[in-house]
Amino acid sequence: MTLPSWTRFAFFAAGTGLALRAAPISDQPAPEREATGLVFANPHHDPYDPQNGRGFNHAPSLAVLPNGQLISVWFSGPYEGAVEQVILGSTSADGGRTWAPAQLMAQRRHESQFDPALLRDGKRLWFFHSSGRWNKYPPVGPQTSGRAKVGAESFRIYGAYSDDSGATWSEPRIIYDVPAWNCRSNGIMLKSGEYVLPVHNLGDERGAASLVSADRGATWKRSTTVVFPSPHLAEEPSIAQLPSGQLLMVLRTHDGSLWFARSADHGQIWAQAEKSTLVGAESSANLLALQDGRLLLTYDQSAPPRRSPLVMRLSDDGGRTWGQAGQVATAPAGPAAAWSVQASYPSVVELDQGRVAAVWASLVLSPTDLYGEIRSARLKIGRSP
Repeated sequence: MTLPSWTRFAFFAAGTGLALRAAPISDQPAPEREATGLVFANPHHDPYDPQNGRGFNHAPSLAVLPNGQLISVWFSGPYEGAVEQVILGSTSADGGRTWAPAQLMAQRRHESQFDPALLRDGKRLWFFHSSGRWNKYPPVGPQTSGRAKVGAESFRIYGAYSDDSGATWSEPRIIYDVPAWNCRSNGIMLKSGEYVLPVHNLGDERGAASLVSADRGATWKRSTTVVFPSPHLAEEPSIAQLPSGQLLMVLRTHDGSLWFARSADHGQIWAQAEKSTLVGAESSANLLALQDGRLLLTYDQSAPPRRSPLVMRLSDDGGRTWGQAGQVATAPAGPAAAWSVQASYPSVVELDQGRVAAVWASLVLSPTDLYGEIRSARLKIGRSP
């Protein structure tokens, strides 16, 4: 497929939202990949093998621990949504070049653990994930009272924290006891001290929003849902805070374009989302605010249903324009019968000024092979002038 030439986009006020207009691409350099690594290799390719408990690994998140090491967390099972699905985690003491053996982070009997996310607050690291029962098999019977047993309504968001760089963790607790809401990308701590965790709805309501905590994670309140021109469009948001204090959100959508929304009140209310000129997959993207004030966007530069290649772009004006794309990864080779091969679901952290580390899922889905590996890379992004 030949993609259209890239243009940058500029925002102007339009009621409660922001509108877009095409403009030339910015002069921000393309990130350059320096090294790659393997966080977790799938031990089995066959989803029908009863011994396959950790073959499908997906949706990693990445953070820098207070001790300077990296930690990556992801969900793992024989296939997505299996009741055996758990959260695994691994650490790196050399900036993502090599990774320690994976450890169990979350497991709940008869439920699937999904989509871990992290949030750093000084010496405290928060670990979030959702848990529920996606599949009806083994059968669990009809719902009789209280929490639904199967489906989107069974899901809740859990949180735990560590004050010793992941050596020990608090007991996980439900931080948001409302059905069908799910986290995915990392939360951020604002300059004001508030926590903001991007979330989206798995049920009939759909849509993207954020959870906001003004008391360091003790209580959480959900924002308004991002308004879209058509229903069932926005999922899996990722957010970053701009030097102005404003928040920018990028969303997974279904129309082959990246969409963005902004909040001027610390994530309580989100303006109407606006479509950009960037071609993007129906997949999770990642926004990261760098120490020098620039933004780093990582996403699949492809129209649905493809999820490859995975690229990065820099912005030095709060997401109004984006620089040249630098390639992070491409999809792995799969069997001829594969219906999808992907390099997708990135998570990125800044190592120092001029370098970042990224993790993503490398997936193959076919009638005979269904597996996912978690991979990493170090990339040079240059310094802001």
